[in-house]
Amino acid sequence: MGRVIRNQRKGRGSIFTANTRLNKAPAQFRTLDYAERHGYVRGVVKDIIHDPGRGAPLAKVVFRDPYRFKLHTETFIANEGMYTGQFIYAGKHANLTVGNILPLGSVPEGTVISNVEEKVGDRGALGRTSGNYVTVIGHNPDEGKTRVKLPSGAKKVIKSSARGMIGIVAGGGRTDKPLLKASRAKHKFAVKRNSWPKTRGVAMNPVDHPHGVSYSKNQSHDTALTRNRVVTINILVKHPQSQDTPPKVKKPVSLLLGELVCYVVPKRSRIERGKGVFIDSDLLGLHLCIFGWSSAGMTENTSTTISCALT
Repeated sequence: MGRVIRNQRKGRGSIFTANTRLNKAPAQFRTLDYAERHGYVRGVVKDIIHDPGRGAPLAKVVFRDPYRFKLHTETFIANEGMYTGQFIYAGKHANLTVGNILPLGSVPEGTVISNVEEKVGDRGALGRTSGNYVTVIGHNPDEGKTRVKLPSGAKKVIKSSARGMIGIVAGGGRTDKPLLKASRAKHKFAVKRNSWPKTRGVAMNPVDHPHGVSYSKNQSHDTALTRNRVVTINILVKHPQSQDTPPKVKKPVSLLLGELVCYVVPKRSRIERGKGVFIDSDLLGLHLCIFGWSSAGMTENTSTTISCALT
């Protein structure tokens, strides 16, 4: 049978399905209504619970319906300092207290907030993870915009009517404790998503990943250059060695000449790039005469270049 080509396999999309069986409830604000836009509504924190797969705790807040005789239970992301039995006020005229929900235009500059709406009425989108917060930088009353600083450090301009909760998200420092072993990571991601373990691209086959290789990662590679290219070698001329020079620096003429010849015209291997051939100035005249050059006019610490074709 034929095989589906790689571009078609990639275009099909993923088989991702979110694990929602253990999720408690969507963590979001109340639906924006007239009461919040022009006044405030009061709720009470009934319980603080753990949501599997989420680092921050959730708070169950009960509000009284402003238009009917009924109660509504909302699920908020809990902030540091919230407790059961606490009154939560949501609206334009709410006080500046931890846990209250206010529009950004009513929040002073420098205040830290969380679960900020990116668009008015989306019920919270920015600064929702444990220990994170958004900082209000400044307001522009003429345009009705507010500038905030995100946890990543990026600056963003949002409408001043977007809402946010006063305070820092609870659960800070959760990532400071190391997992230490794979079994803990297994249970951590079992309730999150299928993102662990991750296989490196270079460990895959070429058909499975752009980084896939068809040969062993540890084998050596041939480094030989083509023999018809021109190689340029810098010969650095050093001053004459003194009597105190170690013996290993002074090499016989035959060895230096052999190294130079093998260096210029490699037969099977590539030359080492970025390295020069250091020749004692006493022997430079002999070498240059062999290659047809003259050392007249060369001084100490000068440099000359040899270019030849590898033929």
